[in-house]
Amino acid sequence: MAIKDWPKDERPREKFLQYGATVLSDAELLAIFLHTGVTGISAVQLACQLLDQLGSLRTLSDADKKQFCQQHGLGTVRFVQLREVMEMSRCHMASTLSQGNVFTDNQTTQLFLKQRLRGYPLSPCPCFP
Repeated sequence: MAIKDWPKDERPREKFLQYGATVLSDAELLAIFLHTGVTGISAVQLACQLLDQLGSLRTLSDADKKQFCQQHGLGTVRFVQLREVMEMSRCHMASTLSQGNVFTDNQTTQLFLKQRLRGYPLSPCPCFP
């Protein structure tokens, strides 16, 4: 069933507008980003399939172009769009954190460090066994 045939209060965009992003599942957030599904599969169903295959939004956003585009319903355009969204988010966070001393409280310091260290591997530092 197409999303347009769902009750309005169950559609991801309408839920987002009415209640905000925090009430949406990862699949619903991804479905809004995807905008459309593929033949016979709604955007929400496609999002669920992608999350089942890749494990999380983080894994999807970290996928390289080849891995991303191998997924059913994804291609170069959606790869570029997702990278664009990630970069805008990074710029927004950097701009927010650059306005004042980031070390004023634990939460702001944590956000700053997450943003700055996001791409580093999780393996322990050889200097500190």
